[in-house]
Amino acid sequence: MTWDTLGGDTEFDSFDNKLATAVCTIANQRLQTRMNLLDTQMERTYKRLRGRHMLRMFYEQYSMEQAGGQHFRFEELVGVTLHGSDAAHLEKFLNKWDDCLASLEQTLPDDALLALFQTPIDESKSTSRGSFAF
Repeated sequence: MTWDTLGGDTEFDSFDNKLATAVCTIANQRLQTRMNLLDTQMERTYKRLRGRHMLRMFYEQYSMEQAGGQHFRFEELVGVTLHGSDAAHLEKFLNKWDDCLASLEQTLPDDALLALFQTPIDESKSTSRGSFAF
């Protein structure tokens, strides 16, 4: 089934709305961000991101994570960065960190996690004029 055929019929609006609500409830932050960006792009062409699209995106992300396994997620964990020192940036960083950490198949030692967690914070402190208040 193609992407275009998923959004064609309007007779399933009620189903699409319920499906969209369900997918948004279980989607992680990264997928929600992707869905919001895609919805904005589709609005420009007078199209609508439907629940069927969201379910397909959820399925594709889940399939990719299962295929990539630990290596994919560990690389992502290492790549989590903090841009800025305000509460919004810190919250984004923590959400991304938690999302990646929850997806690891094997638990890393606490000292390794601490080092991986502390590095982006230290880098942000050195490039930021503001200070962190914990």
